[in-house]
Amino acid sequence: MPLPTLARTLLLTAGLSAAALGIGGCIIVAGNGGGSWQSSWASNTVTEERHMALPHVQDSPIDIRTQNGSIEIDRSRSNEVTFTATVRARTSERARQVEVHCDRNPEGICRIFVVWPEGKRKSDEGVSFVVHTPGSKGAVIETTNGEIRAEGLSGSVSLTTSNSSITARQIDGPVKAVASNGKITLRGVPSADARSSNGSIAVTLSERGTGPVNAETSNGSITLEVGDGFNGRVSARTSNGSVRNHVKRVNNGVASRDDSSFDFGAGEQSSLSTSNGSITIESR
Repeated sequence: MPLPTLARTLLLTAGLSAAALGIGGCIIVAGNGGGSWQSSWASNTVTEERHMALPHVQDSPIDIRTQNGSIEIDRSRSNEVTFTATVRARTSERARQVEVHCDRNPEGICRIFVVWPEGKRKSDEGVSFVVHTPGSKGAVIETTNGEIRAEGLSGSVSLTTSNSSITARQIDGPVKAVASNGKITLRGVPSADARSSNGSIAVTLSERGTGPVNAETSNGSITLEVGDGFNGRVSARTSNGSVRNHVKRVNNGVASRDDSSFDFGAGEQSSLSTSNGSITIESR
């Protein structure tokens, strides 16, 4: 269950319009109050869009959680956290009953989450989010059966999904990415911890990114691109593939076809491991 909030949570279901609100906080326009409906014959569901906003608090973290839907988040020039929630449900009645919450908890974290009718989501239902934020210092973003795309965030960022991919760009802080069945692509990050059970992993560090980088997948290739700021020893191991290092500034190392280590100078240890794929280290 969600933690109690510092201020009153604004929870609006379909049929309430923004004009009916005389208070600040999360604003939702949905259903007959201004949202849009569309039938999805392929999955025998209906979809509804809800548009919302929450006043921005500088250097505050953000926490977004959903199920069976994608999450996109990027940095904007607005003075609010704005987002669109696309609700997918079996009937329009169930869609109206879905509660999309946005609030701040006692620690000041901006939270976006979903409560389903009778506390349970049906198998073909879900909610996707597109979020624009003036900035955040730290983020936790979690979904199932949906892609995650994040850009322009700062602080420690944690991204978790199942059965889909993760893409993150220009993150000013360490990134942890877990995809239980999908590829992971991280570009312009200072360090990374990326794990997938069935997908390739590609990490491109920022030019001054020092690492470390830990990447592990059970079925896919791993590519690491480093700049001049990267340092530390890198161990690379695969059980069915090859290890290749194209960075010339390595001090020393031990190289073999499938189990190698490379020394980039004093720094934290990095580890690259896959059970079925090649491993490549390159200059960015």
